[in-house]
Amino acid sequence: MKSISITKRLNRLKAIPKYLLVGYRALEGILVTLRLYLDKVVIDTKYYPMTQLLLLVNLIVFILQTHYRPFTAMFALDSSIWYTYITSCFLHANVPHLVGNMIVLSIIAPVLERNYSSKFLGLATLLTGISGSLLFAYFIPMGSYIGASGITRGLAMLWVIHNLINKRILLIVPVLFGVMMQGVSSGISLIKPDGIGYLVHYGSALGALFLLPIIVNKHIKELK
Repeated sequence: MKSISITKRLNRLKAIPKYLLVGYRALEGILVTLRLYLDKVVIDTKYYPMTQLLLLVNLIVFILQTHYRPFTAMFALDSSIWYTYITSCFLHANVPHLVGNMIVLSIIAPVLERNYSSKFLGLATLLTGISGSLLFAYFIPMGSYIGASGITRGLAMLWVIHNLINKRILLIVPVLFGVMMQGVSSGISLIKPDGIGYLVHYGSALGALFLLPIIVNKHIKELK
């Protein structure tokens, strides 16, 4: 019976146009690769407690924003209120804003946490978040800002440094292209404001550089 079923299956495969079969195999390969990547980097949450915590905090805060309208105004960046320099980094304007930042966070944060520890990721989150808020408040003291975009840019800077040290140049090309496009967008926003806090992004990326000694020191120890 087994030999008959296998024969029938082979005959059915032969009846499928070759280009469809090739396309199916290619799609199957992509899905398998994606599954392996997600299992190791994103879904394998056992080794990423800080990443999970950050995602959970952002989600809970957004739910509070949705169900209690004054919440956003209470914790949005206000240069005269010290705690808003970090609380504003966990607020989001809408669902696409939240989802976009969480996707970036879920890809970049696990790499940093796995290679440099949960404490490092926590410190990086606080440092990049606060530094972005400080730069924004310095140049626009009467302005307000919400969003984790600054933190994700700061963590992306650390991710780029990590891959540069490990000589994974091709991995950082898309990020560098994104930085270039953001530079163009921020220039255009000087003429036609688009409501995006580019100063926060730049401040967070600069703040990430303060953690460069930790990254370099770890790699020096690994070489010994």
